[in-house]
Order: sequence, then structure tokens, then C-alpha cells
Amino acid sequence: MKELIESIYSHFATGANSLKTATAGRLEYGKGVDGWTDNFATYQANSANADDAFRTSMDETYWQINLFSSVRETCFDLLSYATTLFDNVTLTVTSHYPVLIHKENVVPPIWNEQDNLWQATIEFRCRLQHT
Repeated sequence: MKELIESIYSHFATGANSLKTATAGRLEYGKGVDGWTDNFATYQANSANADDAFRTSMDETYWQINLFSSVRETCFDLLSYATTLFDNVTLTVTSHYPVLIHKENVVPPIWNEQDNLWQATIEFRCRLQHT
């Protein structure tokens, strides 16, 4: 399951919908992949474009990762690993300013009746570090 979180991290740091160009909406990781049928994650941003948000003098924005699993303990494991991987990490946006990613809120696994899966959520605050 660590590969699931690492794929989010890789995408978050360098992909088309990364911190550089993060769009609001839902990106899914692991859904439909063999072995991940009931373990997947979504990533959401609250701004249309992270770099634009920072250029228009917003010094911070928020991101959210939702983790889903049919097994509650697996959801806890994914939550724990994602929290360690993402908390207090500095990445650079297109404008070349470093951005500190800090864990803001963690919601432990709760039963999601719509998906019939356990769901945990991590919210991150991304604060622009002026140099």
C-alpha cells in the first residue's frame, strides 16, 4: 500500500496536477489497479491553480487527501504513512518560491456509506515561504 501513497506524493510533487499546477477536483489513485481494488485515494486542491494562487498574493492554500479501503486497519496504515510522508515537506512551485506543506487536520477512518468503504482524510496547509 505504500506504493499508493508514494504515487500520490510523486504526482503531488512533479505531475501534471502537482503543487505547480494543482487544479480543484478529484484525482484517483489505485482505483481499478490489480490489488488496489478496494484501496484507493483521491487528491483535491481548493484553488484553480496553485502557482496563480501564490502569484496573486495568496500566501497559503489547502490540499486534501482522502484514503479509502475496505479494511479499517489498512485505512489506518495508509493514513499513518501519508501523514509521515507529507508533513513538514518543502516543495517549490513554478514561481520558484518554496512552499511548506504542513498537516493541518486528520480525520481517522469512518465508514463511507456511499462507497461502502472506510475513509480517512488528511488536510494540508501549503504556505508560501518568501525568500
